Amino acid sequence: MGERIRAKDWSETPLGPLGSWPACLRTVVSLCVASPFPILIAWGPRRVMLFNDGCRALGDGPPPHLLGQPLGEYWGASWEELRGHYDKAFASQPVILENQPLFRDRGGRLAETFLSGAFSPIRDERGEVVGVWNPLTETTRQVLHARRTRALRDVAMAMANAQTLPEVFTLAARTIEEYAHDLPFTLFYVRGARGSTPRLVGGTGLPPGTAASPPLLFSQGDTASGWPLEEVMRARRPVQIGHLEERFGPLRCGPYPESPREAVALPIFLPGEEEPTALLLAGVSARLALDEPYLEFHRLLASAVTTAAIQSQARADWVRSRWREEQRAAELEAVIQSIPDGVCIADASGHIRANRIDPAILGSSGIEDALQRALRGESSTREVYLAQSGTEKQRVIRSATAPVRLRESIVGAVSINVDITERKRAEAEREVLLANEQAARSEAERANRKKDEFLARVSHELATPLVGMRLWLELLQTDERRRTEAVAALTQCTQTLSRIVHDLLDTARALSGKLSVMLEACEPGEPIQAAVADLTPLARQKGLTLEMVLQETPLVQADPRRMRQVVSNLLSNAVKFTPPGGKVEVRLEPERGGVCIVVQDTGRGFPSEFQPLLFSPFRQEEEGTTRANGGLGLGLAIVRQLVELQGGTVWAESPGRGQGALFTVWLPAHEDTGEPPRAENTSAIALQLEGLRLLLVEDDALTRTAVASILEHHGARVEAVGSVASALSILDGTSGFDALVCDIAMPREDGYSLIRKVRAMSGPISQVPAAAFTAHMREEDRLQVLEAGFQMHIPKSLEPDQLIAQLRTLVGERPAKS
Repeated sequence: MGERIRAKDWSETPLGPLGSWPACLRTVVSLCVASPFPILIAWGPRRVMLFNDGCRALGDGPPPHLLGQPLGEYWGASWEELRGHYDKAFASQPVILENQPLFRDRGGRLAETFLSGAFSPIRDERGEVVGVWNPLTETTRQVLHARRTRALRDVAMAMANAQTLPEVFTLAARTIEEYAHDLPFTLFYVRGARGSTPRLVGGTGLPPGTAASPPLLFSQGDTASGWPLEEVMRARRPVQIGHLEERFGPLRCGPYPESPREAVALPIFLPGEEEPTALLLAGVSARLALDEPYLEFHRLLASAVTTAAIQSQARADWVRSRWREEQRAAELEAVIQSIPDGVCIADASGHIRANRIDPAILGSSGIEDALQRALRGESSTREVYLAQSGTEKQRVIRSATAPVRLRESIVGAVSINVDITERKRAEAEREVLLANEQAARSEAERANRKKDEFLARVSHELATPLVGMRLWLELLQTDERRRTEAVAALTQCTQTLSRIVHDLLDTARALSGKLSVMLEACEPGEPIQAAVADLTPLARQKGLTLEMVLQETPLVQADPRRMRQVVSNLLSNAVKFTPPGGKVEVRLEPERGGVCIVVQDTGRGFPSEFQPLLFSPFRQEEEGTTRANGGLGLGLAIVRQLVELQGGTVWAESPGRGQGALFTVWLPAHEDTGEPPRAENTSAIALQLEGLRLLLVEDDALTRTAVASILEHHGARVEAVGSVASALSILDGTSGFDALVCDIAMPREDGYSLIRKVRAMSGPISQVPAAAFTAHMREEDRLQVLEAGFQMHIPKSLEPDQLIAQLRTLVGERPAKS
């Protein structure tokens, strides 16, 4: 800020040129700039504003362009409330503010805020007040926290003695009315029985019977009007509901003229209930953002209501139990023999008789002692644990003993003994179920967070190359001179997208145990050279030195395509984390019954504590939006899966941060069986489809044109159509096609329909080789394609040379037509 003050042209401000400032102003500005706390300075009759970098700590601190402008331009609508404090300070009357409420314009709407600070006069050498020293602190978070804590305390105290669930909500509503700044309206709905319609029993802010507060809450399905009851009832957590004005029209409630825009639905669950017993709909203040502390306040409010509801239910249970005990005592003599529980009665002389209790149990269970104490006026209720004969299990007897009084004289004692073994077992099981449910809920929430984080990361990684492609295409349309550069950039973007899709598919296959390799004897140097060629342009672009050292090694038992993927992933990782000017080296060396592929860089390296997580999927050392390098964290996980599937091992080493990393892959040597290794002739690839006649069925015009052009470039004659009907029309008139290449997902009729109709035709055309050329690339999709009648499943993400090779395999080796 000091540099900005020195650089500003002050001659156009009321303060005049910097050199003409009085000494006192220079001193005050120097102190302000040096202070780490937010400080405003109001100078002169026009209240010219100066401030320091500490003002950034304020929720909406002054922007740099207001430096030297009148103070009122910063405070805006709040200026009328604060003008008097500045005037007092200019009149030599210091002012201290504590938690001053202010409504500031934030994001186009008024927001409730609170400030604390001081307004102190600044005097010049003559003792006259020439300015105001104004340190400020925003206390919005503290004030809101204290207010909401007080609200939760008051609501909990008000509900403490509630006897029924409706009474809980009534007492809560009376207290919530005092806290309309945070809860402009609340609606309490209770369900009378399982599956019944929720009924309004209380609320605040809104009168009963409006569109937003109907007496009965019916489901509105998936429409945008009314409360989304089905979604709320399914959820076991708070549900945010927006667009209230679109659902109900303007809502006149709360202390502000603005209508609440959001609400939070809070289902109330009682123990043992699968569906919510009640529903609390709480409005969100129009002048507060629904941030995490605000949402947590709603959660705590629902928790307090739930606790009070449980307590009222327990209190009602206790009252009913007490009433039953009193009834039994009054009718004891008449019904003693018909009571299904064990009953013991002692008369005044201490003689004991019982109806269903084994006399041998009386002494061992302590019932006799309890009856003797009852004759002295002492009542007792306890649980007695008795071992069952011939088993390690215990019976639990609830023994209630009390004196029998007649005209306030003790004339006897009674002990009622109930076997509650099954009840105890049920209670223990319920506690276990509740604990398991809470654990499952926590795990589901954690999994949901992980899913959201993963989807956000995938969206970001897909969006980055797509944005690059769009921008380069627009540039190519306006500047033909940069065509070569644009084509290179577009190629890199498409390769990035293809790699992301393949990484996701490989990870899904690995997690489901369906990732596979095709092992054969192969020369390890060729996949390494291909991978280095792939990464060389990126390394040069970043200013890195990429070196390759290949020693003489034996053949390895591996999948060449997967080997190339392994080396590409390791090199891509090294290039990504090595700074410009660094070096990346890949070496091939013979090693103990196999070969070692070593990728070493001079990049960032990694700490030792991260090494156990290095090859885990979706894990990166840097997380969050501030990480320096993108990616999904899948490359190394795929490397480990592929290396292990080929019988090898992979490990990594790093001396520490900033000292580079070394990744080593070991693969077993090929055991010589006398058969020569399989080799593919990759020469003259441009003529591999020479003379073949292909029928291409693709509904997307751009894809159809591009694929047809590639196939024709490689020698094929292509008939391209955009629908199943067009393809059938052509096939009905000729049988001279060497292969059918068909998309799966198409409007009206899909590729499965076409292949079924082709296989049902008569003549040679019914046996035409067919390949499904589709973006559905899961293992399940491949199996479905083969079962439908296609001979081959070709993903759309393949490179052109791979597509040509697949089609060559589909039609089989045959002489090219001249």
